[in-house]
Amino acid sequence: MRRKGKIEFFVFIAWSCVILYCTCIIKSNVIDNLMQIFLLFIMLLFVFLKKINFSLDKVAILFLALIFVSCIPDLFYNSIIDSIIMMLSYILPVIMYICVISYCKNNEMPKATWRIPIVFGIIISLLGITNFSLRFMGLPIGSTLKYVEKFGNYMEFSDYGLGVFASWGTLAGKTLYRIQTYFIEPSKMAMFLIIPFFLLLNAYRDTKNKKNLLGLIFISIAFILTMSRAGIVSIVGSIILERIMLRKKYIVKKRANTYDIVRLIISGAIFIIVSVCLIYFLVFLSKFFPNIEFLSSGITSLEGKANLIRNETVDQNYILAHVISYPFGSGFGSILELNKVTNLANALIFWIMIGGIPALCIIISLMWKLFIEYYIPSINSNSTLQRSLASAFVGLTIHSLSYGTWITHEYLLVIAFMTTIQRNRIKKIGKSYR
Repeated sequence: MRRKGKIEFFVFIAWSCVILYCTCIIKSNVIDNLMQIFLLFIMLLFVFLKKINFSLDKVAILFLALIFVSCIPDLFYNSIIDSIIMMLSYILPVIMYICVISYCKNNEMPKATWRIPIVFGIIISLLGITNFSLRFMGLPIGSTLKYVEKFGNYMEFSDYGLGVFASWGTLAGKTLYRIQTYFIEPSKMAMFLIIPFFLLLNAYRDTKNKKNLLGLIFISIAFILTMSRAGIVSIVGSIILERIMLRKKYIVKKRANTYDIVRLIISGAIFIIVSVCLIYFLVFLSKFFPNIEFLSSGITSLEGKANLIRNETVDQNYILAHVISYPFGSGFGSILELNKVTNLANALIFWIMIGGIPALCIIISLMWKLFIEYYIPSINSNSTLQRSLASAFVGLTIHSLSYGTWITHEYLLVIAFMTTIQRNRIKKIGKSYR
């Protein structure tokens, strides 16, 4: 197998890990885990056969440190065996990240890097759009309730392989359906679609290719039909940061300067203001369309006031009391018990609860490094792929504040590609001056 073909296949395996992790294409938990481990083993084998040293960069070290400090409390409070099993699910995507940055360094990223998420994104979009359209028109599309061991719950699958759907309100006497195809819930599908959305958006901006526009339209329609508020806020936030952080000329730079940092802070403040206004606008619309639960469910208090953070996701009083009682976290073994009291869907809250103040310090260091050394230089690159990955990174980061952990396969793979491309470009520029 030629070198170019090897890299293409390696990236294909990496995206296969992501797709299997995100979806219930394989419903059995045991088979799914074995497949993911097998694919990861192939990636490790590729790196080993290439006879190169594994690249343990600062990003990987910070991710591993976050996991490590969060497992220390388990030595005092929880069952070690259960904690280790749960901890391994967070180590696997970090290993995948290490494999990617090791194998792909000093090499141009293959076409599979962007083609696979785009093709898969379009396929699931078309499935979801078809499912929504047929059901909205009242056509007799049957469904079957199946138990998905991987997700631990029953899901209603449409016939003809159109995937899962969920109703959420009515409009003009017709039921509205949220599409989720083979994801655990609509918001998770929206989270994945953020990646092909920005890949196609930037590709169309740069080439004006009608095929890219058509794909972008399919992705956008499906994205809307997921009715994910977190998804909408994530894309809006990423675009806001991009517009403010862009310089007049594309340049290759190693890291952000003081001017960039100031603009990053300003863009963050603008994003918060826009997000609050967006939530208030949705709640305002809910007064005219009370049967559409998407507009108000989870973002209003008992008094009907709008909240930026979902009420069921963040119980502020309980979280504060927990952090005071466990300043160094309560460990991985406490996740199941904590979820019975509050929802740990918010990535920041998740790590603060199980890892405490040390985890918070690591997260701050990690995000600082990712934004200053990789996001800002990438968003100002003349590489379409690099800018797309940078935008997707921000979108996934924001989305995880509603539903995520910041240590998932799709998030780590996007970061791996973004950091690898940036390092390769810096090395290439450095060699040209020798």
